[in-house]
Amino acid sequence: MAKVTINQKALRDLEQKLSANVQVPLEGTESDAIAAVKRQYKQATGIDLPTQTARDLVRQARKS
Repeated sequence: MAKVTINQKALRDLEQKLSANVQVPLEGTESDAIAAVKRQYKQATGIDLPTQTARDLVRQARKS
């Protein structure tokens, strides 16, 4: 079996790139809030956030 080593610095860099603070709109429609969250995440990370993930974030924030 091959030995696997993990590049801890690369892992931290990736984690930092994927981490982003977004403001979840608490007013308006769920669809508009999802679009806003996806837009903010894309601007912060350059990566498209899946719609279901954005929906989960919006619903969780609005539940509070």
